[in-house]
Amino acid sequence: MDCGFPRDFHRYGLDLVRCFSCGLELRSLNADDDPLSEHIKNCSSTCAFLNELAGVNQIREAINAAIPPEPAEGVMIRFRLPGGTTLTRRFSPTMSMDQDNQSGDLFDDMQILEQQNDELTGPDHRPTSVSCLPPVPRSIPLHRLERDHGHALDSPSATDPPPASANGENSPFVLIQVRRSSLISDLLAHFENDDERHVHVEVIGEQAVDNMGVFRDVLTDFWTDVIGRYFEGDVEAVPVVSPSVTENMWRAIGNVFVRGFLQAGYLPLQFSVASIARSLFGDVSLEMLMQSWLATLGGYKRKLMTRMLAGGFTHDDKDDLVDVFDRYHVKEMPNAGNVRRLAQRCASVMCVEQALYPLTIMRLERLRSSFDSIESLTNTLRSLRPDGRKIAAMITAEIANPQQKRVVQFLRQFIKSAYDQLLRNFLRFCSGSDVVNFSNIYINFVHLRGLARRVVAHTCSVTLDLPTSYNSYNEFSNELQQQLNSDFWEMDFA
Repeated sequence: MDCGFPRDFHRYGLDLVRCFSCGLELRSLNADDDPLSEHIKNCSSTCAFLNELAGVNQIREAINAAIPPEPAEGVMIRFRLPGGTTLTRRFSPTMSMDQDNQSGDLFDDMQILEQQNDELTGPDHRPTSVSCLPPVPRSIPLHRLERDHGHALDSPSATDPPPASANGENSPFVLIQVRRSSLISDLLAHFENDDERHVHVEVIGEQAVDNMGVFRDVLTDFWTDVIGRYFEGDVEAVPVVSPSVTENMWRAIGNVFVRGFLQAGYLPLQFSVASIARSLFGDVSLEMLMQSWLATLGGYKRKLMTRMLAGGFTHDDKDDLVDVFDRYHVKEMPNAGNVRRLAQRCASVMCVEQALYPLTIMRLERLRSSFDSIESLTNTLRSLRPDGRKIAAMITAEIANPQQKRVVQFLRQFIKSAYDQLLRNFLRFCSGSDVVNFSNIYINFVHLRGLARRVVAHTCSVTLDLPTSYNSYNEFSNELQQQLNSDFWEMDFA
């Protein structure tokens, strides 16, 4: 993919590859041919991917010149188990895990940690097997390691230098380097300034060319963490004033919001709809305000307030209602006649008054020209929400035989029947994103069997390498579900 073609044609023995950007097709390449050279030779002036790659490489060379060389003793690999426990070991660039003198201790430690996790999560939540990793020289592609969220991670140490984001002022885009261990602070440090240039993201310790897949993945992790730390709410969340969040941080969070939508079409779905709409249009309907407030409440409180607003007030619920209203400093005693008015007051406090300062600093109104109306905003948010039927309809494949047709039918059936969390896992797996900000999921058919059989995702081009050797839907569904629910995914960001 670093040459513009979304898969390795030598590995799968195909005779045709196509550039995802300019559509160039190359046929009958020999094993000693260089696809990148052929790509440049045929369309270097018209391919957007090659033009951006040239600029990225120039910037990366300048940045790398300022970063101390990587340690010669090897790479650091971090293993993550389902209960959240992590285990870190360093491996020699020339040794496999079996050859490393710590490998025995490593698997002993992993076995102990698995037993500890069984006590917390049960053995059925653990991946069915932990296979031995291949040799891990520093220069291998990202998908040969597995990233965080279930991947072994080549993790920089705490003593690594901070990421560089200095690029030429005349460059039409900017290359940002971030670390998984400090993703929020690294992104906020760059986005403190109102830089409107196109963003490319490079994760230190991960080898990938960002053609939107890395940026989508980083945006997803960023907003998950930011909303968990600095927002308040359940299904929807509202930014709230906190001593730990400075004005510069809110400004940078707003810049990430704006740049993420303009460049990647990404909007964090947990961000309160009423808060976004009020920032863009200055006012929102009372109905939207109430819906957003109810969505910020936890399960029982949301059910309670929904029932109260539908006319189900009882005196037995008075104490619970007082607890809800007291959270928003509404001291009036609730009754059947005033419960709706008090709820509206709570909604105004939560979604308008408490969020006023952060939203003012974030300046989301910069996206006003992107939406004709509040209805346009809500339609956009609705289109970004994962839906099994919609995602299944995005599957795009050139089917040449019955085996390929059968496995595509298996995949569509799997997507349509997936429960919410499994569907989000699938979406993140194939695109790097937790929202539907792409139009197609492309399929490459591969011939893998036995222990080597698995689905591989290429997030930049939203392409899946799909084995055709499955004999039944149950066989396909069980393997893919285990893969998505395990803590080891195979993804390629390039």
